[in-house]
Amino acid sequence: PIGCVQNPVTGREREWGVLSPAERAKRVAVVGGGPAGLEAARVAAARGHTVTLYERSSELGGAILIACRAPGWEAYRQSVDWLARQVAKLPIEVNLDTEATADLLLAEQFDTIVVATGARPRRPYLPGVDLPHTATVADVLAGRVSLGRRCVILDETGYTPGPKCADFLSLAGHQVEIVTRHYSLGEDIGTTVRAVLHERLLRRGVTITTLTAPIEIRADGVRVMHVLTGEQREIHADSVIFASGGVAQDALYHTLAALPNAPELHLIGDAVAPRHLRHAMVDGARVGRLL
Repeated sequence: PIGCVQNPVTGREREWGVLSPAERAKRVAVVGGGPAGLEAARVAAARGHTVTLYERSSELGGAILIACRAPGWEAYRQSVDWLARQVAKLPIEVNLDTEATADLLLAEQFDTIVVATGARPRRPYLPGVDLPHTATVADVLAGRVSLGRRCVILDETGYTPGPKCADFLSLAGHQVEIVTRHYSLGEDIGTTVRAVLHERLLRRGVTITTLTAPIEIRADGVRVMHVLTGEQREIHADSVIFASGGVAQDALYHTLAALPNAPELHLIGDAVAPRHLRHAMVDGARVGRLL
């Protein structure tokens, strides 16, 4: 089917081509200023609702602000930059550096609360996962950690985060090995992008190790096992990086939903389940039209 990462209306013109005014204007809180929250706020405000947006960091954009730091992926920032500009043009109250707690939201007596609180990086269930030389892809791209020369990336997603991080690190001069249990690296990446990314990694000397799963993080690297033969070996590394997806941050939604007189609630974006940018945009567009 036809679709667009940045424009959720593409391919849905018959259903969403005309943005109709709301039958009744509501006071709407949107918690989270990532792609899903921004799109929900934009659409809701454009339909005539009174929208207040809460973002706990100092900048709108969510996880895309980190993902776009990888080489070749800078253009993804355009999606949230455009949304932030549209939000600024609309009568939306934006509260940055604000943790929207249940008490704060209930005190404001909103008619509807949209929870778009995203996801946090997941660490795998392995011995040694919290050793000091470990980090997540988000930690690396955000510059939150210092890394050694030899880096091993443990890719559990089959998608772009692991290869993007390998590209980022190899460009910075690190010796990189990326490990996946799949038959090939990036099996869920589109064919065209995957070919380009593979070429970049191979030309920079990145070692791609397939059909291999980690079984233990150690002080000097990782112990791994071949998934077919069961053969075990050591990969020596100064830093171990996890590309293990995310965990939905949905606690606020469930706290509110458990209240006897909870307002209308919606859970969207990675707070439902960590997925891709296109899913976040569709979630925001859909809930903005439902209100």
